[in-house]
Amino acid sequence: MQPICTLRRWPRAVVAALGCLLVGAVIVVVVVAVGCLVVGVVVFVVLVVVVFLVLVLVLVLVLVLVLVLVLVLVLVLVVDVVVVVVFVVVVAAAAFVGAVAVAVVGVGCCCCCCFLLLVVVVVLVVVVVFVVVVVVLVVGGGLQMPSFMHFPLPFLFRSVA
Repeated sequence: MQPICTLRRWPRAVVAALGCLLVGAVIVVVVVAVGCLVVGVVVFVVLVVVVFLVLVLVLVLVLVLVLVLVLVLVLVLVVDVVVVVVFVVVVAAAAFVGAVAVAVVGVGCCCCCCFLLLVVVVVLVVVVVFVVVVVVLVVGGGLQMPSFMHFPLPFLFRSVA
């Protein structure tokens, strides 16, 4: 007894159709797999490039900000050193002038004058350093100016009538 399903009994057209269907399915699976692989690789490469560019951009921005911060700190340090040097020179000059005045005039009241001059110089130095620090902070964006300094207050300019 022979089985019913033998290839001899199947028509050649059915075998050819099944063969074409199998080959077509394999081609579709291969094309879809290769297409997905190509798309995945392209997306991965694009994402890596974009992430790399963003990281490089962020790194450059951080380096620029650090450089600006260092330059501002150096500027503040230089201004502070200049102010201290000027302060020392002024105090030394005041002491010299006081000593010369005491030696020439022979009056002891010049110590009061030197002390007052010293107080004035110290106050000026403190004010200059404060102004420089505030200007550096405002220019650097570390300190926000109050809103009333940007726009005039409306109630100050209202007409009485």
